[in-house]
Amino acid sequence: DLAGAKRRIPWSFEESLDKVMQLLTNYSTYEKGGEFHFSRAPIIGERQLIPYTAARAMVPDGKIALPGRDKELQDLLLWLGASNKFGGSGVTRAPVPVVNQGPGFGKTSFLLLGAEALHHEIKIMRQRHGRPPPIVAMFGYNERMSTPIDCTNLRLTFGQALALRIFWAGLECMGCTRLLEWADVVRLLRYEQRASVVRKGLEDPAAAVELLRLLYGKERDVLLFADELLKGIEICRESPNGTLLGRSIYSLMDRNKANMPEQAKTHVVISAMSYERIDMTGSNRLILDLYMAPLFGRVGADVAIHLLKKFEGVPGNQEDDSNLHFESDLQSYARFICALSGGHARVLVNTVKTLCDQTTANTFLDLKERTAIFNVMKRSDVLPSPAGSDEHVMLNHILSPRVWKAPADLLNLTIPTANGERLASNLIHQGVVAPSPFCDGIVLDVIPLKFLDRRKRTSISTPGSVLSLLDSLLQPKDGRASTYGERVSAFFTAYALSSMPETLLDDILPTANAQLKQCTGVSWSFNSSRFDASRVDLHDLEWFEKPIVDEYGDKIKDPWCKLCQHFKSTVMGLPRSSDHWKARLILAPPNCPAIDYVVHFYMRCNDANDSAADVVFGVQVKTAFSDADAAATILSKVKKSNDFLADHQAGLGFNVSLCFHVGNTLNQSELAAMPAEVQIVTGKEFGQHFLPSLTGLLSIDDSS
Repeated sequence: DLAGAKRRIPWSFEESLDKVMQLLTNYSTYEKGGEFHFSRAPIIGERQLIPYTAARAMVPDGKIALPGRDKELQDLLLWLGASNKFGGSGVTRAPVPVVNQGPGFGKTSFLLLGAEALHHEIKIMRQRHGRPPPIVAMFGYNERMSTPIDCTNLRLTFGQALALRIFWAGLECMGCTRLLEWADVVRLLRYEQRASVVRKGLEDPAAAVELLRLLYGKERDVLLFADELLKGIEICRESPNGTLLGRSIYSLMDRNKANMPEQAKTHVVISAMSYERIDMTGSNRLILDLYMAPLFGRVGADVAIHLLKKFEGVPGNQEDDSNLHFESDLQSYARFICALSGGHARVLVNTVKTLCDQTTANTFLDLKERTAIFNVMKRSDVLPSPAGSDEHVMLNHILSPRVWKAPADLLNLTIPTANGERLASNLIHQGVVAPSPFCDGIVLDVIPLKFLDRRKRTSISTPGSVLSLLDSLLQPKDGRASTYGERVSAFFTAYALSSMPETLLDDILPTANAQLKQCTGVSWSFNSSRFDASRVDLHDLEWFEKPIVDEYGDKIKDPWCKLCQHFKSTVMGLPRSSDHWKARLILAPPNCPAIDYVVHFYMRCNDANDSAADVVFGVQVKTAFSDADAAATILSKVKKSNDFLADHQAGLGFNVSLCFHVGNTLNQSELAAMPAEVQIVTGKEFGQHFLPSLTGLLSIDDSS
């Protein structure tokens, strides 16, 4: 009798339950259910559910886990113990778990994982005392619950709207039948009698929890998961601010008593893109920061490999396939996808799915060809939306400062653009906030493909800017995975030569300044306070595409001989200065032994003969090796390259100092084992100066 909502105030819980169930089932005869299963959670759509199930299947023996999320899950399980022990009041009360990161990094998937794990843990704990498993309610403001409630016109408080979401989601998660879809429930609220049921029967979130217990068992714990909290403010507009909305949810834990195992507890986990916008200082609550870090390196590649193996359009997945190199090709292909996605979970998964969806019964993925990956990643349904019309300005900005910001400083940082200033906190929703892998704090960043995609950017990149330098280097015609590691290493070197302080060069080419000063008494200097990429001559990056001939006019095919001939033919007539060193960067031809690019410093000495001064570095790039003997593998390659140069450097006409840029991080004993005359720069050094999205390109290992 919905009309009774106007006649009797207040209602008992039993009467409230009866009328609210009439509203949510539209008077249908329903089965209440009573068992939780993650597939029914309304916070996730079918497109997300498939990769979540596939990722869960990667874990052996049915263990509840997700690749790359072991630490965060362990922290959540430890928190459950603290929540039971310390309760929800007093100075020792348990913190509030907040799963946070930008869009697409797996927050919702981790909530599903957390729901499975906590449900399992509590179920085992309660079974010992003959009690049933917990009730689970997973609600949010997207997917199946994206329809907003017009609180103003319906005369509902934000607490009543929140209570309705919690109760409906609890019924859905627990398997209640004949339940109306969320959009239909919201539509029915246009009728006053229906809206009045919510006002009288679901006064606040605490009432929703009590009704769930009345329906499923008063002795049952309640697990409450709130997904994408900030969307409730900015999109659905059902709460005035994040602080008030968050407190209305996590305050449900205030009733938990310390050291009372027999009490039915309420546990709350929150997901939001930024926990800083949910101020908890007034509530004396601490935060358990569950940050969804990008799936870098081997973890992300393993996810991509597992997903690729699910599709028939991948060569090697058929029983009669005779491709003996399938595994190595597949691993290289997966690492390439992972590196370009920057470990962004949604981009990684959508890229693999779209690539495989494009195959047919008679076509297969070409695991040697990379163009398809770029084309797929640029699609609007795969790559997150850009950060606005001033994206190129933002990219220039985040490439230039090398200061790692503390969270509070970063959120208040303003970025000047053609359309005024933009707060960095607004960019969090574009998924461009990342942790520093080697320093404390976080930094503005984007996924690597943003740097590799020249759409509409070539014409707006300022000549001599960081972005124009990056644009120049990260556009190889060669589609090999390792090429991008070589090019980003060249960018790091060119950047160090184009900016203040000069000491940055000491980290990228460790002995360069010492050798320059020893040669002429002058080290590398940079007189401008602004970045200026024109200081470095990039020297016709694709020069090796043209025919190179020897002194007899015959074409040179050998890559090393081609490099030597080109170097010697261009060294004559260089515009040398007697005041300062100049530099040029020459990329080596593909498959060139020992060297991937040359850094040539040149100057004119102030002596009677006006003699030339030259210092030459050869840089070889080895992207991260994933095997257990990575250090031994690198050592063997360093020795091989060093021996080759010892025998062949005369072909260049100069002594060459060898510098190795490697994606791995090596310890002191591993570094000590390297030849003393070879300089080694590791991923750790690069990570202290450059963005994770760029240093991540050094994680690609092209086994071919």
